[in-house]
Amino acid sequence: MIHKMTGDLDSAIACWEKARRLNPEWASIYFNLGLAWMEKRDFKKAIAFLRTYQEKWGASLPAAEKKRLSSFIQTCLDNLKN
Repeated sequence: MIHKMTGDLDSAIACWEKARRLNPEWASIYFNLGLAWMEKRDFKKAIAFLRTYQEKWGASLPAAEKKRLSSFIQTCLDNLKN
């Protein structure tokens, strides 16, 4: 998380990828990877991680979080069109 807070997205992604390999059921990793790829403007990767998060854990999210997640995915989709 520190890497993302300091703007070092590549290091943040590397750390989250390592954590995902160690514990693939850690939900927030997928969300964080999605946001990081979104910031790097790799919208295909962002969508893949955000949709995985949505498919695996979306049912247990509060309504506001579901809406926020859907908004992030839609933003990525919109950017792919441009």
